[in-house]
Amino acid sequence: MGPDEIRAEIERRKQRAKDIGIREMLWRLYYGCLDQYPNLIENGSPMAYPGIKDTFSMSVLPSTRLFPSSSLFEFKIGMTPYQIQYREGPEEVRDWHGGGFSRCSVTHSSIVLRVDGEEVLDFSIRRSVRDEEWGPVFDNSMGDITRFIEGPWFQELTDLVMKIRAHEKSVRDQRNAPKLEEMKKRFGI
Repeated sequence: MGPDEIRAEIERRKQRAKDIGIREMLWRLYYGCLDQYPNLIENGSPMAYPGIKDTFSMSVLPSTRLFPSSSLFEFKIGMTPYQIQYREGPEEVRDWHGGGFSRCSVTHSSIVLRVDGEEVLDFSIRRSVRDEEWGPVFDNSMGDITRFIEGPWFQELTDLVMKIRAHEKSVRDQRNAPKLEEMKKRFGI
């Protein structure tokens, strides 16, 4: 395979990763789900999905100049170990006065996924918060894919996300059951 063919194949694989939505799926799994698990497990919350709760761990990694904040989430699906490393760069804050005062903070981050010790996905994220007069505006833009090795892990993680969401819904439904029964009575249903 020549250099042009290699570059074309890399671009094809990057596009494949974008087309299947792997960045967005992994970001949803990390942000708003696994990042909450240390507290959920510590507090004995039933919201923590039992399928990974017993194998889940989180550690804070030493800071570097490029990534002052870095954390590692580990769990198993079946017998396969998964690691999601979230690395966050320094926050950049910009203020300006153009028709009113505004502030924007931007943080460049990345996520690395390892399956059974092998790095299979790496991509960047541009997280920004812009203060507007009516409140903050958040944007998490998926960035460049710098590694993607396709495998069965994609379907396993997709299934895990669906199982976690179904489990969370089941717990919420159980919590809300008494309230729902009361509302049924009040509305004659």
